[in-house]
Amino acid sequence: MLRVRVFVLPILSMLFLLTASPAPAAAQAPPAPAGQKSLYERLGGAYPIAVVVDDFIERLLVNQTLNANAAINEARVRVPKQGLKFHVTTLVCQVTGGPCQYTGRAMKASHAHLKITAKEWQAMLIDFRATLDKFKVPKAEQDELVAIVESTRPDIVVASAEDPAPVQPLLGEEAPGFDLRDVRGSRVSLRDLRGRFVVLHFGTSW
Repeated sequence: MLRVRVFVLPILSMLFLLTASPAPAAAQAPPAPAGQKSLYERLGGAYPIAVVVDDFIERLLVNQTLNANAAINEARVRVPKQGLKFHVTTLVCQVTGGPCQYTGRAMKASHAHLKITAKEWQAMLIDFRATLDKFKVPKAEQDELVAIVESTRPDIVVASAEDPAPVQPLLGEEAPGFDLRDVRGSRVSLRDLRGRFVVLHFGTSW
């Protein structure tokens, strides 16, 4: 009976679109210190990785959240799942320190038109963790794999109406006005300090 202790794919990208065009694909696992095994070796090598990639992609192909994205479905139609699994296995082998060479497109270029949202990203991660747990991947290796996955998020996920608006710095802008009381109970208005150098120190106590 085959016993596999590995993980899988570190990138949502490969799940949806793969085309031949040499380019960096994902963050690499850091080189293993002298005398220690690489992440690729600790995961068991190419064969166990291929088994787990197969399980992970099968989960994603029936994920309702991802299937609701028409662009993802269209990309899947153009890329047979057998070829997809091959490319994903190659990618995982490479980024974990194995001897494989992935030749697909870079993350940003291959995902821009898919408009992948934070909700879809989280749905992928849930399936990813479920696969890792199924094959009993140790926590240390899981953490390394998730870190590789998260390193690709900025190039894959687009902002949506559901996402909180990013905080914009006000450097160079006029400070919004406000009134407050100082430690002596006197009211102080920021407007009264216009033209002066002001340092605001926020603190609290329990």
